Amino acid sequence: LPLVSERLKTQINNKTSQKPTIDLFDKTKHIKPSEDIFNRISRKIETTLDEHGVHVSVGSIKPGSRVVRFGLIPGWNRKSKVPIDNSRGEIKNPIESSRVKVHSITAREKDLALALKTPHLTIQAPVPGEAVVGIDVPNPNPYEVKLRTLIENEQFKKIEDQEGLPIGLGENVGGEPLSIDLLDMPHLLIAGATGSGKSVCINSIIASLIFGCSPEDLRLIMVDPKRVELTLFNDLPHLVYPVVVEMDETINVLENLIDEMFVRYKLLEEAGTRNIKAYREKTNHKLPYLVLIIDELADLMMASRFEAEQLLVRLAQLGRATGIHLILATQRPSVNVVTGLMKANIPSRIAFAVAS
Repeated sequence: LPLVSERLKTQINNKTSQKPTIDLFDKTKHIKPSEDIFNRISRKIETTLDEHGVHVSVGSIKPGSRVVRFGLIPGWNRKSKVPIDNSRGEIKNPIESSRVKVHSITAREKDLALALKTPHLTIQAPVPGEAVVGIDVPNPNPYEVKLRTLIENEQFKKIEDQEGLPIGLGENVGGEPLSIDLLDMPHLLIAGATGSGKSVCINSIIASLIFGCSPEDLRLIMVDPKRVELTLFNDLPHLVYPVVVEMDETINVLENLIDEMFVRYKLLEEAGTRNIKAYREKTNHKLPYLVLIIDELADLMMASRFEAEQLLVRLAQLGRATGIHLILATQRPSVNVVTGLMKANIPSRIAFAVAS
């Protein structure tokens, strides 16, 4: 396989480099949640905790696509002291008040799950940035989150305007669209068992990158040992190589990527810049970002563990400054597949249902 830098010299005609239109994505069907159901659950939470001597009040309700977050405000425990008879003959009956402890709320998780008739209930104490204890309850009327909702959001457009690599992740617990910039990560590890949504997540990431960046700004390298997940993207103008399906070729691709990385470091040195962003601003040369996507890391590690680990760790350590980013996915995030060195250099993770 030729070097990436040689492949990047090929010109792309205007027809293939046009951005996809927003009409390709389905619209989200907005379902107005019923406030009566949420109010009923709120009263149930307050009553259940009150029966166990924990006084709280629901201060906020944030419905999301899958869960509804109820923000609990801890109340007061009031205890009467023994009447005091002073020298004047007056009897006082003061009341001592103390806040309800957060631990007393988290300790009632099983009691709340029993009262609400749900096995899935999460308590976050406290919610970051808010003075409430969050209880996440499954939404009785869940709805699908479409990629179009994320792309049309201001957060996605802001990353796009800043020439970043926008990725639409979904909606947070409060139902607000959430997009992130791959440049800030700078690498991503995705773990999930079969059928947990890992491949759907990778497809959404690829669709977001393609919509947010032209082939002149971004080039993709995809490795798909299963041959059926990523080969659908073979006609993309963003691809440097056709989707790699053979493990022997994968090692060659990684070695070529290492060579490309050092070629870029020489360009940065000659220009007197520290990273690719400063280089693009100083030279007006749109050196494209390179994103390596491996759909099943376990197959690669079983085929050639030593070479693959050395190359991936080297790319993870040195690739960020030259605009090379990794997205690795695996069904088995064990020590044999994701080694300690790789974990240390890939701080961002997405976890679906995993064995442990």
